[in-house]
Amino acid sequence: MMGKMGMDLQPGQMTPEEFAFSKKAIETYKNIREVIFQGDLFRLESPYSSNRASLMYVTKEKKRAVFFGFLLHRKVGEFMPPVKLDGLDPAKNYMMKEINLADGKSSWLSVNGKVITGEILIKEGIALPLNNEYDSIVVELTEQ
Repeated sequence: MMGKMGMDLQPGQMTPEEFAFSKKAIETYKNIREVIFQGDLFRLESPYSSNRASLMYVTKEKKRAVFFGFLLHRKVGEFMPPVKLDGLDPAKNYMMKEINLADGKSSWLSVNGKVITGEILIKEGIALPLNNEYDSIVVELTEQ
């Protein structure tokens, strides 16, 4: 979704499943690229000071946002606190939708499909369902 979209695959060597997922990922990217190109970037968690990295892009009007979360390393018994979002309008309500799913199934994001106030997302954050090394999640937030 960022940079070259993680597309290091050679089309001639892709399985039908990989090809279908890549096609869907490109469609998803086209839907959110305006937010990424023209939105403000908020770095939420540094990969240098945490086993996770997260960031989000928010439109100037604060009507749409795209959140990216990555688990870099997993330590046994490590508690990963919720990620507090930034750049949203505390007075607005946001519908949260997990996007870019490999198999069409949510990774069990507890807030998927729910409407939550910007204030709660900023102050309390969201727990990320990242359990294995290199897991990632992409969430689109849309003003309701």
